[in-house]
Amino acid sequence: MRNRKRLNKYRTLIREELAADITPVSPRKIIPLREEYDSDEGVSRSSIGLIGVILSVVSFFILPYILAPIGIILGYIGFRKGSYSIGFWAMGLGVIGLLGSMIVSSVLS
Repeated sequence: MRNRKRLNKYRTLIREELAADITPVSPRKIIPLREEYDSDEGVSRSSIGLIGVILSVVSFFILPYILAPIGIILGYIGFRKGSYSIGFWAMGLGVIGLLGSMIVSSVLS
């Protein structure tokens, strides 16, 4: 192995090993984008998350015990498929809708 001698800013001698000089250059692997090798046919991952957000918002007004869990599940599926922000919003809004309806129904009873 070769050592290269150089001076740092304090004018002292530094000896460092240059392993890159003897290491062979490896070819870089080109990884395609997710859309290119995504095997899902039909509904895309962002539309699943968007449907989950819509169902979670609608659960604030009607059928909260049915629509909120569906919105949470669709948000999770969208999150796992790669639509992280929309999936997270669908899950969060579904949980808020479900908990809100539980609180309101317990207060009004």
